[in-house]
Amino acid sequence: MNDLVLFKSEVFQGIECDFWSNENKDVFMTSEQLGMVLGFSDPSKGISNLINRKLKSGEMPNEYLKTKEFSSSLAMRTPSGMQETRIFTEDGIYEVAFLAKTEKAKEFRSWVRKILKGLRTGELELLIKQIEEDRPKILLYEQIMSSKTNKTMMVVAKELKFIGGRNKLFGFLRSEGILMSGKGKQNLPYQQFIDAGLFEVVIKIKIINGEVTDIPVTLVTSKGMDYILKRLEKSKEKGLLKQAN
Repeated sequence: MNDLVLFKSEVFQGIECDFWSNENKDVFMTSEQLGMVLGFSDPSKGISNLINRKLKSGEMPNEYLKTKEFSSSLAMRTPSGMQETRIFTEDGIYEVAFLAKTEKAKEFRSWVRKILKGLRTGELELLIKQIEEDRPKILLYEQIMSSKTNKTMMVVAKELKFIGGRNKLFGFLRSEGILMSGKGKQNLPYQQFIDAGLFEVVIKIKIINGEVTDIPVTLVTSKGMDYILKRLEKSKEKGLLKQAN
């Protein structure tokens, strides 16, 4: 189960969805991304609340979602290091999307059904074969990422408690002239901010439609975190910073 590979990425209403697979060709999605596409303001917490919902009688009707048929909890490598992550099976994805009472849930169910149906037509087997052939390249990227303490914009938005998440934070940084907006360079920092030690750009390896693709990814240093926070506090966007609990 721990030997998961990222085999397909798609975009749902501007939100990136990564689909993972194991040696049995089972499909998985993380609770964080599932919570994002379903429209929870706090993705991980929203999914956790749904699973652990307790009735007045004390019953927990959705606790079955913790069983292996629907989800598992395992350590996955992230830009912040190894973290315990809940991943949902294909059945789990459908169940959570059905139980969620958000506006996006119905649209997502229709969208993800088409995506996963396409994978069952033989595309998945071809993708897994391609991944195995390119595994040395992918492992090299993972080794590079695991050695870094720099963070993705998704992690930064979460730690800064920025309302609107990664995409809105990207937009703010573009409007401040920190990140680029041109085609092919969108969301990459200008060189002066890289030289100042605020950001780093690394190459992420993804399998998209059966092809190994190099994608530049902007990471934020600890110095960059402080810089972003100060820029937010000075701007009209400071109202999007949640109050610390």
